[in-house]
Amino acid sequence: MTIRLPATSPRAAPLPRALLAAAVWAAGGVLLVRQLGVAGAGIAGVGAALGTLITRRPGPLACLLPAALGALAPSPAVPVPERAGLVQLDVEVVGRARHDPARGEARFGVRPVGAGGRGPAAIAVARTVSARARDLPLPGDRLRGPACVPEPSDALAAGRRPTLELDLRCCTVTPGAPTVTRLAEALRRRMEDALRDAVPDRAGVLLCHLVLGAGPRPAAAITQSHRATGLAHLLAVSGAHLSLLAGMLAALVALPARGGRDPVARRGYRRIAGAVLLPYALLTGMEPPVLRALVAWLLLVGAHAVGRRTGVVGALALPALLTAALWPEDLFGLSFCLSYAAVVGLWAAGALDAHGPFDALRRAAVASAWAALATAPLALWWFGQLAPWTIVGTPLLGPLVAAMLGLGVLAAALLPVAPALGELLVAPAAQCARLYLAIVEWLATLPGAPLRATVTPHAAAVGGTALLAVALLVARPGRRALALGLALCCAPWFVPLPVGAREPGLQLLDVGHGQAALASTAAGALVLIDCGSLLDAERAARAVEAALPVGPRRIDLLIVSHQDGDHAGGVADLLDRVHVARAVLPRRGAALDLARRLDRAGVPIRFVGPGETLAPLPGVRVAAPPLAAGAGANDASLWTRLDWPRAAAVLPGDAEADALRAMVAHPLCERATALVLPHHGRGEREPFDALLDRLRPDVALVSRGRGGEPVLALASHLRGVPVLTTARHGPLHLRATLPVRVDTQRGLALPRH
Repeated sequence: MTIRLPATSPRAAPLPRALLAAAVWAAGGVLLVRQLGVAGAGIAGVGAALGTLITRRPGPLACLLPAALGALAPSPAVPVPERAGLVQLDVEVVGRARHDPARGEARFGVRPVGAGGRGPAAIAVARTVSARARDLPLPGDRLRGPACVPEPSDALAAGRRPTLELDLRCCTVTPGAPTVTRLAEALRRRMEDALRDAVPDRAGVLLCHLVLGAGPRPAAAITQSHRATGLAHLLAVSGAHLSLLAGMLAALVALPARGGRDPVARRGYRRIAGAVLLPYALLTGMEPPVLRALVAWLLLVGAHAVGRRTGVVGALALPALLTAALWPEDLFGLSFCLSYAAVVGLWAAGALDAHGPFDALRRAAVASAWAALATAPLALWWFGQLAPWTIVGTPLLGPLVAAMLGLGVLAAALLPVAPALGELLVAPAAQCARLYLAIVEWLATLPGAPLRATVTPHAAAVGGTALLAVALLVARPGRRALALGLALCCAPWFVPLPVGAREPGLQLLDVGHGQAALASTAAGALVLIDCGSLLDAERAARAVEAALPVGPRRIDLLIVSHQDGDHAGGVADLLDRVHVARAVLPRRGAALDLARRLDRAGVPIRFVGPGETLAPLPGVRVAAPPLAAGAGANDASLWTRLDWPRAAAVLPGDAEADALRAMVAHPLCERATALVLPHHGRGEREPFDALLDRLRPDVALVSRGRGGEPVLALASHLRGVPVLTTARHGPLHLRATLPVRVDTQRGLALPRH
């Protein structure tokens, strides 16, 4: 069956076509500008001018210029030192704060005072002594004081915003001028505190995120269960929540209506909905997904008000045009692409007649299946997994989400001014939240939650299947062709590929202050030593996933030196992305939590006790220092040695002085090509010099030293051993083939003999 737009009157037809053309012009211009810079802006401008001359319409040029200028607008820069260290800040707060009372910190964007520009220039991680969201700085507040830059400026080549660590007790906070954004954020925080006081358990955290769009960080189990079931889009306020509110208001208005009149066509609905949706969008921060949904709703009701009708194309094109002009960086981002793909899937599902609750559930399931199918290629591209249970979970939990949204908004608004009445409403909302969490966690235990990709495909295979799907849809437009094309786009992630010869070597990935080292043995097995990052645990898992070679998405062996967050914090996220065949952990109580997480994922575990040595794979040896039970977690770190025919590498984890003294005579510490400096390059000189004498490495590698040049790195320099750090050189790749060398992101190669 051919996919058709909803019928529109001849008078309304030019509007969607004009908006679609403008959105396509703007998207093309932003893509050219972001890829080619000023040259791309010139190409886009010439194309827009030619299009204007050919069509004799100024629309393309008028719509392209704001988008191109927006993409070219530079973000303000916060001055950071060349090396990690202290900097004096004079910045203003931008956007919303993400509060984490359990860790005693908050995250918010900052930019230099008076710099203007688009968005924050840096992310501030503020230590705070208050558990109240209302005590955090508001948008527009001015902060002055010292801050620590954990990542040097030369490590920001990938375009990431720098991270600034500060303590609010050491900063001077000057309140900003009253603005609508500031007042809305202050009100939201008071409502958040009221909800958390009324519902102090995890159901209260869920209500904060679902109703107000922000709140304390959810527990890891809640986040993982939502990812596994494909319901992460319900965990924060988005366009779907605004649509739910609009739908609930339409249903309330339609109850007394007679004759089946469309509620949207009623002036009363438009007034009531406008009075609710506009303040709610401001309250939730007017995030881009919320603004897109609000613009689409305004276009819909505006067309009804003047006697016109607008279809899906118009409702999608105008928000896309605004995104291109205001947030060009979001135009090809995860949120924008997934939300638009889901709408295309809902459009493809078409209008299905429903008679009774069972038919309504069937219609919702069909629509959910189409939305899941439309977003499947993007989910595989970004996450490497599918979540088929979202087809059931989304329509099943939709009524609960609507109930929590309606009750939660009213309760949060009433709790600060009328606590007794607010508590009457928050009690059923909390029960709905607990039932919601129980259903999500149950769905996460079912088979196929999630369905992980089995292969990391080559980019050419992904592009080829996408072109084939487009050609199929152009040749035979219809639902069947669309479904077949989407299935073709998913196929490269599941079609078995022969495993080619893998180049032996070791990659020390750039994960900030942490460690993730991916090695390929002489036999082609993939070994991961640690997976953690101190400031962003998920960053390590993403880096490992991106470093996997073309072929099966599988880690043959995971070795965790110890359970500190900068070495093991990303393991949980990694298990959601990649299949891990087996793991090796230290036999210490500190590793029990991680062991339980691996066991739940079905990963076989082998433990290494003090003084024991294990050879889990050919060319891989793991040893635990022979220390007493009272040794610290760092000293008890597992040591790993990787041997290839022409090279060797030793990774001592976070070993400190006692472990270095205990291991210096160990058979694992033989001559090695490369040494990954222990404890990120920090430690005592005397035991480290003895280790250098024993290993005699050709090169020393550091996974992000903090606080200036690491002491052990300086010691290595003094001993004539060149030192490469991920902070300065990006990811480091030791190639264990002739000639043995270390390649870096900056193109530096060090031949070794």
